[in-house]
Amino acid sequence: MKYILSISVCLVLTYVGFAQGSLLKQAEAAKKNGQYETSYDLYKQAGEVFLEQNAILSYIETHLEMIDCMLLNGDPFHAKSLAENTLEYITSEVENSPSIKARSQTLLGLSFLNLGRNDDALENLLEAEKLFGKDDTIEKAECFNALGLVYWNNGNKTLALQYHEQALSIRRQLLEKSTGLLKMSGGGRVRKNRVCEGSGGSEAG
Repeated sequence: MKYILSISVCLVLTYVGFAQGSLLKQAEAAKKNGQYETSYDLYKQAGEVFLEQNAILSYIETHLEMIDCMLLNGDPFHAKSLAENTLEYITSEVENSPSIKARSQTLLGLSFLNLGRNDDALENLLEAEKLFGKDDTIEKAECFNALGLVYWNNGNKTLALQYHEQALSIRRQLLEKSTGLLKMSGGGRVRKNRVCEGSGGSEAG
């Protein structure tokens, strides 16, 4: 009886894992095709499954993607609301994860930027910059690119160009690294970098 129960549990977990992977792949594909509302819904469905499994970090990741979909779809108002809820959730539920908090803070900054609230955008993006640390990532490049836009709006073109140059430098390094890995492996797919265009626990939103 215990053996049969064990097999049943394994089958259920395998099915759930497959379903999650399928949802995430569909969400990513929809996002790449510019179907942001569809992508949002798919990420939301995947997030609900992660929450049921108490996979908190994966749950948060889906929310970050949902915020990005809102921004890409031209809805900074609701993006700001979800970003604020997600940031609050991260603060209360996750310890020692500065990178994921930095990403949330960046998306909140971008939401403010798209709403024309430059000062609020600057405050959040500078906080995100501190949290990213020394490692260069595409998310850090997005933060720097957004800071460049904020400073440009403020009339500080010198500082704006410095941040844009840093963002470009990070992107080039990451591209060179991924291209090098691609050559070493003899094939594969290079992940397309996104370009910023100013553009158990309780649920984040």
